[in-house]
Amino acid sequence: MNALNPLLKDGSLPQARAQEPSMEDILASIRRIIAEDHSDGFAGAYPQRLGSVTPEPLGLDQTEGAASSDPEQPLLSAATENSVVTAFNILLASKAVQQSDLVIDLARDMLRPMLKAWLDDNLPAIVERLVKAEIERLTRAD
Repeated sequence: MNALNPLLKDGSLPQARAQEPSMEDILASIRRIIAEDHSDGFAGAYPQRLGSVTPEPLGLDQTEGAASSDPEQPLLSAATENSVVTAFNILLASKAVQQSDLVIDLARDMLRPMLKAWLDDNLPAIVERLVKAEIERLTRAD
């Protein structure tokens, strides 16, 4: 098995890959989500327009832009929006997000050497300073 050929020597997939959804399953899921979005429409996804806004008069130093954009036209096309929603749904369904302990464990493993180095560099000075302060406090109290 190598990066170019993910199959084991016997021709089977490794165990981790065998449990992942197939490309066909992912594409079917994407098609289903897109079909659901088209059937439901996007009426409930966005709040209704609150009211018309009247622009304030322009001052002498202000000018209007040469091209005004239509405020009713959405920023994203429906296809782009569907694509983004589908990608995030796939991410949320992935095992990496579902197994959030995995992320915590990875962060902990990455931070451990940095924390050890910081403690090795700073802890003796901190303890020494605190011990001196406590000794001074105790000697003044007597």
